Amino acid sequence: MQNRLAQANYYRDPTDLATYRAHGHFLPYINNEVKGKENATYVSNFKMLEKLVLVMAEGDTMVHPKESEHFGYFKDGSRTELVSMKEAPWYSEDWFGLRSLDEDGKVMMHSTEGNHLRFTEAFLDQMVSDYLTTEASRSPLSVLAVPPAETSQIVRWPASDDGEDGYEKTSDHTPIVMMHGMGDFAKNPLGMVPLRKRISKNAGAYVHSVELCSKPGQLENCSTEDQSNGFFMTMDAQVDQFARVVRADPQLANGFHAIGFSQGNTVIRGD
Repeated sequence: MQNRLAQANYYRDPTDLATYRAHGHFLPYINNEVKGKENATYVSNFKMLEKLVLVMAEGDTMVHPKESEHFGYFKDGSRTELVSMKEAPWYSEDWFGLRSLDEDGKVMMHSTEGNHLRFTEAFLDQMVSDYLTTEASRSPLSVLAVPPAETSQIVRWPASDDGEDGYEKTSDHTPIVMMHGMGDFAKNPLGMVPLRKRISKNAGAYVHSVELCSKPGQLENCSTEDQSNGFFMTMDAQVDQFARVVRADPQLANGFHAIGFSQGNTVIRGD
């Protein structure tokens, strides 16, 4: 199953952690919860973040529990009792650097009303203004917008008549990378494209929206694959493709902000 469905790669069963840690292909490792196989690079990379901005949808019916959008989850051994981020072992034991980042004042939490990825234009504009328009650093910044109430994680956004394309824009401001969620695709004319243009215009920055092409040598122009691969490409392969695309773009060579929409934030985390 884990070799055929991406979402199986990050399912964490709180009532059977032994099986999850023994057989999970992805999440146990980026969480550093497999004894003897901890990866110091995950910790150092996470601590390099200038800020980690977490967004939870208060009415989310796709992500369960919605508190996981703020790094909370079910208490170990239970599928009903919740723990907040600071009560969770990955925080208290600082498995991958989350507590260290928070103690440095670099973790910001926000919430939106309504369902998964159903944020307003005003909220998006405020996030861009607050976190994506400064020149304080070219270190990575992850803005993690989390999942909708349907079988995919598609951002619906009004089409724009603005001819400016954030993918082509060159700017002195810190560039931005976007990673879409499952079922969506970077060149979606009804969502990711106008969204990318709006973010680029408001931030005054170059924006690269990553595509998940199946062939390692292909980095763009694969919309059909990009949409299906959010389901059927393993998380490790998605992370590898994300890294290839970022490394091949010279405008991202000196650092960037990163916006992960739903599953896209997990891809960014794994890089």
